[in-house]
Amino acid sequence: MQVFYDVSYFCTVGCPHCCTNSSTCHGHGEMRGLQLEKVLQFISSYAKKISISGGEPFLHNDIYYILRYLSEKISVSLTTTTTGFSPDKYEHLDYKNINVTISLDSLLQETIRIIKPGLNFTLFIKNFHLINNLYNGNISARTTINALNKNEVFEIIDFCENNGVQRLKVNTTNIFGRGKDQQNIILPFTEFKIILSDIEEYVERKNYNLIVELPIKKNLTTTDSETMGTCLLGNNSIFINPTGKIFACSFCDENIFWGDATIDDPEKILQVQQSFNHDTETCRICPINRYKNEKA
Repeated sequence: MQVFYDVSYFCTVGCPHCCTNSSTCHGHGEMRGLQLEKVLQFISSYAKKISISGGEPFLHNDIYYILRYLSEKISVSLTTTTTGFSPDKYEHLDYKNINVTISLDSLLQETIRIIKPGLNFTLFIKNFHLINNLYNGNISARTTINALNKNEVFEIIDFCENNGVQRLKVNTTNIFGRGKDQQNIILPFTEFKIILSDIEEYVERKNYNLIVELPIKKNLTTTDSETMGTCLLGNNSIFINPTGKIFACSFCDENIFWGDATIDDPEKILQVQQSFNHDTETCRICPINRYKNEKA
């Protein structure tokens, strides 16, 4: 089983397309002390792997404790803008057990000012190289394609390849949180699919080592004809928000509530999962359905 865990909704970057409604209010949605300990115990008992995000994880006051605790017990993945990253603290972790994905939506200052207005770009580039060097390129970058950066994607690909980054995860703008109110930057899905096809062709033509991934693909079944099908979220994973509340997935907009990691036993949640079949209005209208029957 897998847990998707947003450790905090505190983030200073201010992406207009944020799918979690992150806030610049310090400590927003942040759990600490005994309550945090209970959540971590629940996760390590329930899951074999965890994906940590936010908000910005490195701005959580206890993030290095969280990473140390979980990485000693289960497989850990971390997605970050690098804001708040401390090389000295990070190097004291067994960081080789932590898979890192860095959010990389633009390399142009003028675009950054619009889609990541709170990001210190100079510091971001410095942190990117520090983390990449720590892992000898064995990291991932993630780019969210929207109307503002769609023409920059090939420069991002070149940057990743030239710096030895192992893989690039390509997302469309999720229609959740703050992002759903930014219709001016959300690409039509048909246009996103064309860009994704162009990316794959570009990487192949350049004979790059960079692996391009569609992250949502791993959460959908693949049929014999190699097309994407049924959603697996909720069946093989859960989502935990910063207050410890448990939901079927992060895409359900907190409509499919299952429990509380600070008080509930993992066995109870597993029993709820066994009866879950996506036969809900939330699942029926979920944007993930756009990927059904698409090439895997």
